[in-house]
Amino acid sequence: MQTTRLHISGLTASISENDLKQRFSTFGDVRNVDGVGKLDGVGRPRKFAYLTLETTQPKLSRCMNLLSGSTWKGAKLRIGEARPDYRARHELETNPPPTRRPKLDALARKRARLKQKLRAKRHPTKHAKNMNPVTLDIIAKHKGWRRTPLDHLIRPMRMRPLRPLPLLPSKRPTGKQRKRKFELTRARCTVIDPARYGAVHLTADGGLLGAEVLVERDTPSGPAELPDKPTQPASSARLNDNRWDPLVLAKEKDDAMALLGGMFGNGEWAGKESISDDDIGDHMEVDPAGDEALLLTENVVDDLASDSEGEDETTEEEGEPSAPVQLNSLKDMFKPQEETGTFSLGLDIELDPEAESFLPASLTEPTHAVPDMAPPEVTSGQKNLIEFTPDLKTMMFFPRLDSKQDVFDVISEKGWEWPHPGTPDQVRAKWDKIKTDLTREYTHRHREAVKRRKRGGARGDEDYQEYSDRQSKFPLELHLRSLYIIRRARPPVVMFPMAPHSHPRRALLFTVASACSTVYASQAWPEILPRNNGIDFTSAPPNLTTLANNSLFTHWRPKAHYIAPNSWMNDPMTLWYKEDGLGGGKFKASYQAYPNHVQWGNISQASAASDDLIHWKDVPSWKDDRLTLAPSQPNDRLGVFDGTVIPKGYKGFPTLIYTGVKYLPTGWKINYTPGTETQNLAWTEDGGVTWKKLDSNPIMGGPPAGMNVTAWRDPWLFQSPALERLAASNPGTPIPLTTFNGTAPNVTANAVPTNATIKDPWFATVSGGEKGVGPHLLLYRQASEDFTQWVYLGQIFQHQGNYSWSEWSGNWGWNFEVSTVVRLGTEGDQPGEGGRDFICMGTEGGRPGGWSDHWSLWVKGNYSNGAQLTPEYAGVVDWGETYAFMSFPVPRKKGSKDIEKQPTRQILFGWAYEDDNGYGLLAKGWQGMFTLPRDMFVKRFTVQDPRAEERGSWGIVSRADSLITLETLGTRPADEVEALMKESKTKWSEKSWTHKGGVGNTTWKGFQKQPTSRHYVLSAKLTFDSAGNNTEAGFTIYKSPDGSEQTHIFYDLAAETIRVDRSKSSLVSGFNLKPDSGKLRLWNVPNKANGTKLESLDLKIFVDNSVVEIYANDVFALTTRVYPWRNDSVGLGYYTAGSGNVKFSSVKVWEGLTNAWPDRPADTSNKLVWDGPDVPWAGY
Repeated sequence: MQTTRLHISGLTASISENDLKQRFSTFGDVRNVDGVGKLDGVGRPRKFAYLTLETTQPKLSRCMNLLSGSTWKGAKLRIGEARPDYRARHELETNPPPTRRPKLDALARKRARLKQKLRAKRHPTKHAKNMNPVTLDIIAKHKGWRRTPLDHLIRPMRMRPLRPLPLLPSKRPTGKQRKRKFELTRARCTVIDPARYGAVHLTADGGLLGAEVLVERDTPSGPAELPDKPTQPASSARLNDNRWDPLVLAKEKDDAMALLGGMFGNGEWAGKESISDDDIGDHMEVDPAGDEALLLTENVVDDLASDSEGEDETTEEEGEPSAPVQLNSLKDMFKPQEETGTFSLGLDIELDPEAESFLPASLTEPTHAVPDMAPPEVTSGQKNLIEFTPDLKTMMFFPRLDSKQDVFDVISEKGWEWPHPGTPDQVRAKWDKIKTDLTREYTHRHREAVKRRKRGGARGDEDYQEYSDRQSKFPLELHLRSLYIIRRARPPVVMFPMAPHSHPRRALLFTVASACSTVYASQAWPEILPRNNGIDFTSAPPNLTTLANNSLFTHWRPKAHYIAPNSWMNDPMTLWYKEDGLGGGKFKASYQAYPNHVQWGNISQASAASDDLIHWKDVPSWKDDRLTLAPSQPNDRLGVFDGTVIPKGYKGFPTLIYTGVKYLPTGWKINYTPGTETQNLAWTEDGGVTWKKLDSNPIMGGPPAGMNVTAWRDPWLFQSPALERLAASNPGTPIPLTTFNGTAPNVTANAVPTNATIKDPWFATVSGGEKGVGPHLLLYRQASEDFTQWVYLGQIFQHQGNYSWSEWSGNWGWNFEVSTVVRLGTEGDQPGEGGRDFICMGTEGGRPGGWSDHWSLWVKGNYSNGAQLTPEYAGVVDWGETYAFMSFPVPRKKGSKDIEKQPTRQILFGWAYEDDNGYGLLAKGWQGMFTLPRDMFVKRFTVQDPRAEERGSWGIVSRADSLITLETLGTRPADEVEALMKESKTKWSEKSWTHKGGVGNTTWKGFQKQPTSRHYVLSAKLTFDSAGNNTEAGFTIYKSPDGSEQTHIFYDLAAETIRVDRSKSSLVSGFNLKPDSGKLRLWNVPNKANGTKLESLDLKIFVDNSVVEIYANDVFALTTRVYPWRNDSVGLGYYTAGSGNVKFSSVKVWEGLTNAWPDRPADTSNKLVWDGPDVPWAGY
């Protein structure tokens, strides 16, 4: 057992101390919880706490792997080991455990004595015999101690100063010192008497007020004089000679304190000079002695002063400023502003120490404004507002100067104004000269330090250490100089907030740099630096939370699927077909996106287009400006949810009707807030590249009056002659009274004509449920030619909650989402006579073991005279890790079978979510994808099997003696998916193989030829011996050479189930390694030779890195997620078990799937941003 103190961050105010104890008690004994409920510097609850856990190392590792990065009670937990409590550290320091020196043999003791003697010669240090404190009363008894006129006790010390000291007036150069031809560049160890060199005392409010220089001499004479200026090193001749003059230091401090006093107020600042990350808003540490070691900052101040000579410092602000806001403290400065929702420092100052005033008396608010609760938007009345991407790996937040584009390229590219007296080329030349001088100086220092180190000895090591300390400040000096150049280019710079450094004068520069910017209210994820030696994929994985952001971006990423370029994506939406290809391609597909994030939130729409459903092109771009529809109106301010397209709608253009979200959170388990969801209209005139929203949105303001709904979202638009006929006598009900924009009555909704006659009207369904009743689907009908008015007809489908039709059909739960209504035939859509009516829906609340309690299901039924669907049989769209399936009609090829009655086919896309438990999301840098496109149709087949009478996912069409014709919803990869196999680089077939069953044996048989990648298609036909009812047969994929990683996909004949065994699918134990499974029946079918035979199993498996799609017999689909860690986990072979016989035939492999995104680079990752726990979508 071991006791470990953990640091837990990301907590919310709702999490109590008991919650943490209960959550962590499963991993060990919780000894103590500290920090919960404490307030930070601005009076808000701290978002971290400490927990002391007594446990074993395996349990501790499991705790950190499972909980770190997971979402719990709305909190995104990040867990790491913390230092011991300060009381424990203090106890350990004051009462260290006794240690015994190891016994040495005679030779070792002799070597130790020699080393001690040698060390004493190199460092002649003596320890005082009497270590009692020296006071004024007993100073006479202690030799060497001095008493100054101000009653200070000092003692001469032998040390090596950081720089050569000035010679005292009483000691002039003599002898060798006078003959020396060069100046000293490094001070020698010497005895320093502080009383002889003196000291300068500065007041807290700045200035040299009453400065007193104390110089004690053997013979006192006259008033004290300032010491001579220090001798300058030859390598620093370019620096000002008087930079270490006490008056110069005093002037610097005077200017700095005046600046800080103006920014923060003299009351709270009170002469304090040091700012650290933890001190903001609470207290600041006083550093009265200042800092004498940072040459670089003062060099910059000197250069700023010299560069600013002769320049006009007058600036003019464009636009009318807002009412002045007085900021008197750091708390006021950095707290969120209610009016804008952003952090703002609206200052405009120059880094000129000679200016009379650094800061105006009052500060003005920025001219931009952000809607309430909307994501921050940066706009400004000033021109040339530029966004700089910060590089948090450097000590300041400017573009790296070793990149291809420096600050001059940015200034020139953006067209900034140049207030410098010289031309841009002259300024660039000066900058290049400064960099050249600095580089030459540090190169010279490096050579000299290396030489001294090679000569050995303690002094050589000290010289090299001194060089290393100076070398570490080289990037800082370059950044500080670039700060001046950028600021003098005049346009405001949008930067991310960054806490000041704890160094006193560096803190001043950080503060000034922040004050010169408008700060965007967003925070980057804590950036973790990449590992020097990369990531080892041949051994056990590290803790994924310690890896750099996006460092695993390509490791598990598919290449043949529809996937966002980076970040979060979920439901498919806005699917449609446009024959002319306007907007990038004929097939249009959009998805819900949240760029720069790996969690759900601020849902917007991003889009892509294709000419073949396989190869896609981002519209308009895969880069950061890829959104085509985003929250912008009061009714969709917190999200643009699913919607459907009418090809010729408003003004004859493609029209999207989508759900806008105004309030969060929302969910079927909590009470519904009126006005949360509305249905809105947008249209496109350029093929989906851009969308225009209707000014009078919403077109449907709320659910039926008096109905206690669980949700009201995801409209589905369709035409149906059958429903048109059944609902012809139903005039409908106007949309009930709601609120428009949250304040005024929705007058438009009240004026809907209920007797309007529209030819071939469109219908709309809206998904949801009713509290205490069950899920439902509401039906609406078009009531105006421009699609802006609709009437409510009733519930097209409603059922009791938590209901399961059969074990083959899933559970309908308590709420429907993303529902579609289609009428299908054996080849595709069949809207007329003979078609079968289906409803596909996502369900919530009926799958406790599934992802977020979700199912993707379908139901087949018949409409009553009241246009309500009566279920006949039901099934599952996909048994695996998928949700939110959406379909759209596509024209069939000319000459196809029965094309007159079935002119189109339904193409189905679903969202394949991650199954990684939220572990390692930052290292991966993306979330989710679409399944491959699928065809939907009615499959009919004949069986000779009494099990057909059971209730399941099939329906009986006809009977003839013992033969029964059945039908069900068919699903298979779309015809276009054949391109994945046709464009593969390698193709081969395996010989047929028969497994002879034995009792309980499990067989692995590798393929004769092995794949070299994780991108291939496998197809096979499996024929079972019906006598062996406990047979398991299938394939093993992703097998490592030692078998530590492997995934089995097989059919369990006894359970009538296709299973995916993921128990060893990945060495990353933090991922979900539970099995996936789905029901599939192999029927007894007629056989001319023997009467009946067991139906064969036709498998087709699409393997695309971490996503695996399994299709069987055109009636079964299961999408699973597999994350093998090792690069050599690519083995492929047969897997069998049980006593029965099974024959594998027609085994084929197509390796090297096509790239679905040819216009994208291999790595499209971007910077990840965390919104924090206080945004409306936190906890999703």
